Amino acid sequence: MSRIALLALVLAGCGQAAPPAAPPSSTSTSTTTTTTTTTSTPPTASPAAAAQGVDYASCTDGTCEVFVNGEVTIPLAPEFGFTTFVVTRTPDLTKVFGGDPVNGNLRAEIGGKGHLNSNGITMEVVISTESGAVLRFSPRKD
Repeated sequence: MSRIALLALVLAGCGQAAPPAAPPSSTSTSTTTTTTTTTSTPPTASPAAAAQGVDYASCTDGTCEVFVNGEVTIPLAPEFGFTTFVVTRTPDLTKVFGGDPVNGNLRAEIGGKGHLNSNGITMEVVISTESGAVLRFSPRKD
């Protein structure tokens, strides 16, 4: 056999060269954590916290939400059994005096939140802080 034929057989038996190896794959995982912190502050008694602010005359119809601090007079229609509630607010106590010549007098004290029902009216202390109180008046439902 000639050298050329031998060389051709050697070359043919070697096969094809292997393809170049692929670069190693790189997998990157990214994790993002988001933390949301919500703080809740308790409501503060202020004129802005009450629907009618300090418009006490709005209570005449028995439906209002007002801010009180110190002493205020809340007018009420006679149909509620009282013509006025005099409310005195101290840092930790809401004192109420209801006067009516026909139905007599009412005296009550509410520490913190609470409510009173008398004759045709309900008064609720919805917010009570050292700065005052927010009172909600509504016709009494039995």
